[in-house]
Amino acid sequence: MKSNPSTLGIFYAGGLLVSAGTGLTAAPADTDFFEQKIRPVLAEKCFDCHSADAKSLKGNLLLDTREGLLNGGDTGPSIVPGAPEKSLLISAIHYEDPDTAMPPKKAGGKLPAAVIADFTAWVKAGAPWPDSTGTAKKNSKKFDLAQRKAEHWCWTPPASHAPPAVQNAAWPRSLSDRFLLAKLEAAGLRPAPEADKNTLLRRVTFDLTGLPPTPAALAQFLEDNQSNAFEKAVDRLLSSPAFGERWTRHWLDLVRYAEGRGHEFDFPIPNAWQYRDYVVRAFNEDLPYDRFVKEHIAGDLIPPRLQKGTGANESILGTGFWFLTEEVHSPVDLRQDEVERIDNRVDVMSKSFLGLTVACARCHDHKFDAISQKDYYALTGFLISSSQRLVRFETMEQERKASSELESIRREIAPSLSQATATALQAGLQSLPAVLTSAREAVLANTEPTEPAALAWKTELLSAQKDPEHFLHRFAKAWLQTKPASIAAPRPSPAVAQNPPSRIVPIADYTAPARTEFLQDGFAFGPAPRQLGNVLPGASPDAPIEGVVTAPAARRHSAWKDISSKGELDPGKLATFQRSGQTLRTPEFNLSGDSLWYLVRGAGKAYAVVDSHLMVQGPLHGKVLTMWKDLGRWEWVQHDLTAYPGHRAHVELMPDGQGDFEVAMVVEADTKPPLPEAFALSPASVLPEGQDPLAVLQSTLAEAAAALASGRLGEVSPDPSPSPSHISNSSRIVLAANWLVQSLDLVCPRGTPARETLAHTVRPLLERHQKTATSFKRESQLATAMFDGSGADEFLLKRGSPRMPVAPVPRRFVEAIAGTEPLTPRSGSGRRELA
Repeated sequence: MKSNPSTLGIFYAGGLLVSAGTGLTAAPADTDFFEQKIRPVLAEKCFDCHSADAKSLKGNLLLDTREGLLNGGDTGPSIVPGAPEKSLLISAIHYEDPDTAMPPKKAGGKLPAAVIADFTAWVKAGAPWPDSTGTAKKNSKKFDLAQRKAEHWCWTPPASHAPPAVQNAAWPRSLSDRFLLAKLEAAGLRPAPEADKNTLLRRVTFDLTGLPPTPAALAQFLEDNQSNAFEKAVDRLLSSPAFGERWTRHWLDLVRYAEGRGHEFDFPIPNAWQYRDYVVRAFNEDLPYDRFVKEHIAGDLIPPRLQKGTGANESILGTGFWFLTEEVHSPVDLRQDEVERIDNRVDVMSKSFLGLTVACARCHDHKFDAISQKDYYALTGFLISSSQRLVRFETMEQERKASSELESIRREIAPSLSQATATALQAGLQSLPAVLTSAREAVLANTEPTEPAALAWKTELLSAQKDPEHFLHRFAKAWLQTKPASIAAPRPSPAVAQNPPSRIVPIADYTAPARTEFLQDGFAFGPAPRQLGNVLPGASPDAPIEGVVTAPAARRHSAWKDISSKGELDPGKLATFQRSGQTLRTPEFNLSGDSLWYLVRGAGKAYAVVDSHLMVQGPLHGKVLTMWKDLGRWEWVQHDLTAYPGHRAHVELMPDGQGDFEVAMVVEADTKPPLPEAFALSPASVLPEGQDPLAVLQSTLAEAAAALASGRLGEVSPDPSPSPSHISNSSRIVLAANWLVQSLDLVCPRGTPARETLAHTVRPLLERHQKTATSFKRESQLATAMFDGSGADEFLLKRGSPRMPVAPVPRRFVEAIAGTEPLTPRSGSGRRELA
């Protein structure tokens, strides 16, 4: 049955659409239902932006024909007949996603519930639409890259043109003058008369420096009657500091230079002035433009250009321009905030260096230029693969050289240090039975030994007896009895015996060099992680070996323990996380659970950089930062990131204080993982069980000293798939050797012939090592710069919304210039190859 048209009306009340009528009996499957309930709403609410008559078609979406609804726009078909739950139109009018909510506020906002119910019923009934003789308008012109390039001159490579013939052949002084004169003559014009010298100098001085000429400069120019007087004046102006200061202002406008973040509180951009001064120097030194561009895009990755006189890295300062942008200190939606920040960076980069508005393609193919939406997201991948740091640019090249030389020296002198130290230890071990017997007798009699060596051992044994983690603990308990007892079997580590978590996702593994890309800010962790058995040179002949690496891990070198920085730090809570020059960075990963776990030794801090968020202020995102104390052993430290599953992240780990700091692994797990055996072994578990404690100790220490002397401690990585017994034996010998070299004064006291010989042998070796370790400045100025990561491709986002990802877009440059082949970076973000 049909309704009476005279009783049906559509009117507005308080901004809401109200449907009124009597006698309406049409069902959703009838076309009358469409005419009475659906079309009027589409006409009133949608056709201004989504019809053939729209002044500006939005989203390439037509809603005035059924074909338009079925074809959809940029985000796909608007309706799926019979399936309202799959229809974007129904989702939009339900306001399920703020980015696609329709109608917009300017059209009245969300529809009444009754109207939404009508649309849902209509789609569920198959979306009936009356027959129409009209044809659907094409939604948009197909994006044709080749045609776009052909239609605009800017995509045509520059070509040389022969200068035109001119009538006044005496006027041109250069080839470009002939082009200018030809246009003037074609228009029937003549060049203006030549300016007098006073005017000429005033014009060029204002142009190059922004200032009038000084009386002295003007007098000098007027008195110079040589033919090259003007050229000399220009050269003087170009060499003036004022030249760079004036023209830098124009460049700083392009890259939106500011020294504050804007937004609330206008937090400072740390040391932004370093970038400003870098540009001034670039202009004044006449830096070639191609090099200038490369330093902006990838100055942290290309061979550095050094400041004259200071040796500071100039190139890396160029990358500071990426961060001259607004930063929100506590965005509710980190991913949305990141999309906005990256959009700004792409926009500024493309306008400044390409003269193109690439950011227009964030939501759709460019409306008129040869830029696709894929181009935009191919570029954003370079930026989400990189992050911000405060770089020690003054000293980084000194540190780079020192780090490389220290590793080379270590490899060269480690065998000699090991052999010389082992020789001294072996001499001391020969007198060990007598010294230990004297120490034991003094303990039992509660007297003080007369021999200094026995007194030192008495003190050590009493301390070991109380400390369950001490290397000599089980020996001391057995030895310091009226009748020496057997050394008991070591207790198994509960950490190894416990059930592992049901899910462990590896993020970074520094126990084997090939497993994880080694990324760090600075050079404090050396060229690569330390391996089991590596011998670390000491600082003086009295302690020739700092230690032996007892478990493979990334370890901060002692030469970097006292570095400091000058300049502004990151605002907010990050100010207490002094990352500069000693930060280890994991690869990028996607969080899939609630917690990360760090296998570490020593006091440290961690910053989980979620969606490149930088401004950590207030409680909202405070959990991205965590810290822990020195536990005196290897331990898993939990980082609770419950609020961020599904987000992309990387972790930056750094020491807290000047103590030892090592990182072995970063994993994602639901519960605490078990300690790997090499990390779970306590020094107290090294000695095997045995009836004669003195014989057991002598045998173990002799084996460790022999291994130290022969170099068997492991300058070469162990077999990647060794048997468990091999791992245990290697680790125990290394632990024993590490205790020995750190107990040199106990085993082979100073003043003995063996120690004198040792000091004489190792002094020149250590002096060379120590000279390199102190060869760089401890304090450095800081500047905001790029921190390259492991590389990640961004998703193409429908309408630029992170809630509507389509598929990853491989990193590459703009297709119209570089083609569609993705870059294949050797490592990291790929900005090096982009530059």
